[in-house]
Amino acid sequence: MQVHFFVDTFQGRQSGMTKQSASLKMTLVWVVVALFLVNFTIAGGKGPACDLTGDSSCDIADLDTLAGGGATAINDWLASAATENGYGSPYLGGDSDLDRDVDLSDYNALAGNFNPAGSGALPSQGDGDGDGDVDLSDYNTLAGNFAAAGYAGAAGVPEPSSMVLCMLGLVFGSGIAFCRKRLWS
Repeated sequence: MQVHFFVDTFQGRQSGMTKQSASLKMTLVWVVVALFLVNFTIAGGKGPACDLTGDSSCDIADLDTLAGGGATAINDWLASAATENGYGSPYLGGDSDLDRDVDLSDYNALAGNFNPAGSGALPSQGDGDGDGDVDLSDYNTLAGNFAAAGYAGAAGVPEPSSMVLCMLGLVFGSGIAFCRKRLWS
């Protein structure tokens, strides 16, 4: 009896809805169900969404499956994988080994696989922009993100003592400028 009430409600018999709006609501319900099932199937019902290889982790093997997918796909994966792996900022393009630094090992991967006319290059081989080759664009991505000491993503908060010194410098500097103006006027 409750199932008939549910169906009747969506068909507009009980609530006074038109058949068109009831049909639209039913379509929306099926779209939501379909999206859930597709997401559950793609993710395999286990592991994070950034796990594309099914090994329940977000690592360079997953990133390599996006080879040739373009910068947007790469950057989206870098952001979601970093979040999944517990970092507050995304991995940077050019970090070919995902070790949270863009350094000489990443440069060596790029230099060893440099081939502007090639295709099928992987992010682990230096394809930092996801276009399928290793060229100057990838070098520019690596050079722009170069951080041999590592990258944290959040700007450091200055120590209170350095803030005090900065404020004293501003006060002292403005005092000198005021005195000069007064003496020479």
